[in-house]
Formats: sequence, C-alpha cells, structure tokens
Amino acid sequence: MPDIFEPTDPHGTINIQVGQTAQGVLSTAGEGDVYAVDLVAGQTYTFALTGSGFTNQLIDPFLFLYDFEGVALDFNDDDGPGATSTLTFTATSSGTYY
Repeated sequence: MPDIFEPTDPHGTINIQVGQTAQGVLSTAGEGDVYAVDLVAGQTYTFALTGSGFTNQLIDPFLFLYDFEGVALDFNDDDGPGATSTLTFTATSSGTYY
C-alpha cells in the first residue's frame, strides 16, 4: 500500500489502480485529497474510505465520486461500519474517475 502523505494539492491528483489501497493525511479542516482511477464501462466497483479515529485526525470521512468532467456522480457519509464511507458504482463509460 502506498504511504502517500499530502499527495495532492487543490489542482492535482494521485493515480491509483483498481484494487490498490492508498493512505493519506488531511492536515487542515476542509482539506481533501483527490485520487484518479481508470474504470471500465459496465464493471461494478466498490470504494471505501475509513477514518483513523485518532485525536486530531480524520474521524468521519466523506467520499465523493466524480466523472472526468468534474460532475458529481455519487456521495456517501457513513454507509459502512462505524464512520466508514462506501460507494458501489457501475461505470457507465470507460475512463478516468475521481
């Protein structure tokens, strides 16, 4: 698993592969990290984001999914166990999603 700390800025992304896990740190309130993944049309994918639960760290993550044009496709907060956010999504077209 890549140990990626502060991997993205407001205009950047980190590319990950389907099945890969990533780890990151959010250092300020309202900050978010953006990951890019290539998906295949017709395939179903599940994404999960788990907070650390430690003091001064991400306890309750929000998970968003965007298409290549930046259109929000889905959002989740706390659908998994505890404060874990999960999404299950079937790609409508092949390409990069965020």
